[in-house]
Amino acid sequence: DADQPASKKAKLEDDDGDDALEDWELEELDRVRDREERDAFAARLKRRDDAKTRKLTVRGEKGGDPLLEEAAAEKVSAEERQLVFEESRIVSRQAYLEKRENKKIDELVESIEDEKRLFEGVKLSAKEKRDFAVKQRVLDLVKQRNDTIDRTPNYVMPESYDDTTRPEARSRRYKVLD
Repeated sequence: DADQPASKKAKLEDDDGDDALEDWELEELDRVRDREERDAFAARLKRRDDAKTRKLTVRGEKGGDPLLEEAAAEKVSAEERQLVFEESRIVSRQAYLEKRENKKIDELVESIEDEKRLFEGVKLSAKEKRDFAVKQRVLDLVKQRNDTIDRTPNYVMPESYDDTTRPEARSRRYKVLD
């Protein structure tokens, strides 16, 4: 019997059997044992989850699968390249359209000036007069649009109609509801 381990309760008692550990000491030992069991369980759970999770390593880390690293890098770089390409395409298109618009306006102005010079004093047919009037109208509309764009700021601060001390602010406030 001396070789076999004693039961937990027996360990907690003295050889006399008279002095048992205090209740609070028993509770503390239970808490410590519970904490150790909880930590061991959490570690087992984490190991199991880690084993099931497919890991992609970051470039430069050791221990990762080089094929996975390369595939992840290619995917990121391909996505980045695609985004950069799309952005540069949009910027390039906007620059092209602006240059083309200016070029077409210049061509229209030159065409109108040429027709004025060439046909000054010459009797024009109804179709030629209509074509010239259309060109003039288009040029006027383009100039009007450009003037409007130049005069209009990109953002206009809204007027405050919350000032209840001024009567015109109150009327503007209620006008929104109509």
